Formats: sequence, structure tokens, C-alpha cells
Amino acid sequence: MFVFGFIVRQAPPVCGVVGLLINPIVYAVLKVLMPVLAFLDRMAVSFGCVLAIMYVITRLKPLPQPVTLPKKATIALETSGIAKAGGIAVVAVTLLLYIVFW
Repeated sequence: MFVFGFIVRQAPPVCGVVGLLINPIVYAVLKVLMPVLAFLDRMAVSFGCVLAIMYVITRLKPLPQPVTLPKKATIALETSGIAKAGGIAVVAVTLLLYIVFW
């Protein structure tokens, strides 16, 4: 649902709600009707059905104006001492674990 909202800029907010509510229902129906279908295959079919439903909703009731994300031209890239210390600690612990479990 999240990616669909990013890709299809005219998708109304109701698409996300419907997608979240329809997915478990479609999965349960598939589990009852096709119990031999593997879990990941069932999830893929469910995913496709939810995308199709969201597409139909978008076609029937699109937003009047596509959603535009704000663009920020500058990004502040300051590092903090805590971030540096945390990074060094993570690298040190990772190296220590490699040595211990080698």
C-alpha cells in the first residue's frame, strides 16, 4: 500500500485503508479455497489482488490533483560525536564477534 501511494500519485487515501482491510480477507479466502497453495504463493496472489483493487479504486475516484512531495534543496550533513562513537562501537563489537566465533 505504501509503495502504491508513492507510485500512483492520484491514489486517494481510502486505497491504503481498503488495502489493509482486504489483504487478510483475500488471504483467508485463498487458504480455504486453495489449501495446497504454498504460503508465499498465496501471499503473492493476495498482493496482486490488493493492487488490482487499489488500482480500480484509483480509476473510479482519483484525487483531483496529484500529490506532490516537497523538495528541499539543501541538506544539513553534520555528524555528532555520539554517532561517531556508536559507529566505532558497532564495528568493534562486530570484529570481536568475528574473532570469538571464528
